[in-house]
Amino acid sequence: LDSDIVAIYADSVKKFSAWYFGKADYFPKHPFEFTDSLFLTDNGGIKDTLLFGSIPGATDNLDATFGETGLAAPPSPGTFDVRWLIPPTQGTLLDFRNLMSTDWVQNVYTCRLQPGPGGYPFTVRWNKNIFPSGSFFLRDAATHGGQFNVIMKIQSTYTITNPSITQIEIVHISPVYYNFTQGWNIASIPLT
Repeated sequence: LDSDIVAIYADSVKKFSAWYFGKADYFPKHPFEFTDSLFLTDNGGIKDTLLFGSIPGATDNLDATFGETGLAAPPSPGTFDVRWLIPPTQGTLLDFRNLMSTDWVQNVYTCRLQPGPGGYPFTVRWNKNIFPSGSFFLRDAATHGGQFNVIMKIQSTYTITNPSITQIEIVHISPVYYNFTQGWNIASIPLT
């Protein structure tokens, strides 16, 4: 097999069993499927990691199948705490959403921030190379990007200095696809 070919599936005509040629560790993955970590650190150096992503069959609720479990009520102010918010629960450390489609074009992950005794600033880090197709933005949840709106595929860290920002959100927006017919197609932007 050519090294550019990852896998080939075939059916046996005699016994109808699946044949597989290629890398043994190959597993087909949907283009919008991913799992990433959000690393959060306050000014005192206290840190925690939250996982998020998009997995086939996940919902906007807690999914025990994917390890999402509810947390107890947040601790009192001055105690470090970070968590994904999934109403009506108290939150979770994992937030997996369903894959996007033509009918579902956006996933929003909302995180609650509470620093320890060291206070702000909060440093947020992620792996920008893991993200699938589409746009990813880190923004403040209160104004949906009025305070800050970071393009997560360009940079991999952001420092939040404003102590009034207690929630952030990650927004994953599906790319836009256009159907074209065979032959000539003209695409333009209207001028006003």
